[in-house]
Amino acid sequence: MQNVGIRKKSSKSTYVLAALIPPLLVILVWATKGIFPFGNNNLLVSDLGTQYVPFLTEMRRQLLSGQLSIYSFSLGLGDNFFPVAAYYLISPFNLVSLLFRPEQMPVAVELIILLKISAMGLT
Repeated sequence: MQNVGIRKKSSKSTYVLAALIPPLLVILVWATKGIFPFGNNNLLVSDLGTQYVPFLTEMRRQLLSGQLSIYSFSLGLGDNFFPVAAYYLISPFNLVSLLFRPEQMPVAVELIILLKISAMGLT
């Protein structure tokens, strides 16, 4: 008879592997497909390159300057920034962008993607 109330404790190494294997697999795929930093291809297609990177750059600018505004002219002719922040920028992983210069945002995006994949594997 199986004891349902007792759960087997997982070792710390299980959690470490769960967090590290998924991003390592993604890095391996990126390397074989020649995706930056392993080649000239990149992930900045469609919304990732035309919306997410500019929004992330604007969020970074606002946080570092201390001039938080819900209206931004960086969105074409200007628009309310709150829906953009709520939809695209609410993830705490996006705070990684504060460590990069605006021209390095594509690298920050790749790191954010890897961190999110690692967190998914861990959970």
